[in-house]
Amino acid sequence: MGLKQALLLNAALTATCAAICLAGAKMVVSHTAIPQLWTIGLGLMLMSYVPMLLFAAFRPFAWLARTIILLDWGFVAIASLYSLANMTVIDALGWFLIGVPTGLVALFALLQQRGLAQRTVAP
Repeated sequence: MGLKQALLLNAALTATCAAICLAGAKMVVSHTAIPQLWTIGLGLMLMSYVPMLLFAAFRPFAWLARTIILLDWGFVAIASLYSLANMTVIDALGWFLIGVPTGLVALFALLQQRGLAQRTVAP
């Protein structure tokens, strides 16, 4: 999978997660113990991240791809730390809601790193 495809899949996942956070904030809160205001804020932040992912897919500047990869690994670290710190209050659906997107973001970060390494992009 190339850099463009990884970025497009990342954008699709990010938009889906944003919609879940915004439309289903109460459901997310009840299973993950993430405060509702934070859940809505996360949804808004994720929605604002989608245009950057789409722009990078079609204009793959190396600095932008590296920034996205760094942001993705930051998300993985924060979500993992949150899960570990709150493991006693997160239920099975909550683990799914946190774990699956986190795992996919880590996969996309790896695919984006590989795609960036395999192609020549503008600096």
